[in-house]
Amino acid sequence: MAGDTFCLRLKLHTPLILPRAAPRLDVLLAEAVRNLRLDWDTPIQASDIPLAWDAELRGLRGSQLVFGTTPQSGLVAESVPFPTAIRRLPFSEVSPPIRKRITVDGGPTAPRLSEHPALLAPYALFYGVGDAMRCAELLTLLSGIGREHAHGCGLFSVESIESLPDDDGRWRWRPWATDKGHAHAEQPYPPVVDHLALVPGGDDQPVLRPPRVLKEALHHG
Repeated sequence: MAGDTFCLRLKLHTPLILPRAAPRLDVLLAEAVRNLRLDWDTPIQASDIPLAWDAELRGLRGSQLVFGTTPQSGLVAESVPFPTAIRRLPFSEVSPPIRKRITVDGGPTAPRLSEHPALLAPYALFYGVGDAMRCAELLTLLSGIGREHAHGCGLFSVESIESLPDDDGRWRWRPWATDKGHAHAEQPYPPVVDHLALVPGGDDQPVLRPPRVLKEALHHG
């Protein structure tokens, strides 16, 4: 599909716990399409996602998440606590007759909290080429971005859509096949070698990607 070049600005409300691979616009949109269809088994096709397909780079034109900072608020590291998995007790200890007193105020059966590193900035930005309004509508079907989003992390709201010149290449800020390293040329980061899928639901392959944490200074909040 053809489309316009755009920047989608999301307002972040809670700290975001990054997964191993940085959240990517096409992957998030694929998840939203599954939610819309209530179908998590049927593979998502590139044509189901409202982003332009780049035949030369063999991927959809949508960037990974970029943290947007302002003169008043920067990128802040947070620590988010969540309960750890409680050790399973041997069957002999939990079936009658109970031979051992089970306590939750200490010892190996007590619930514990583990700290997860998270990041918080005023905005999360995605750059893309395609139907920006449809992308924004689909993203509202997600409960959040990143790990533990079902428990309140990475909550967001869509704030604005900005049209960009056709020659704005920030949609390239995403993984590309290693033989397409020129896609990262003249970008403000050194690419990193990794194994990731180029399309949602695809097989992992060697890629060159931006660093997991990208940030961009915005002149106005």
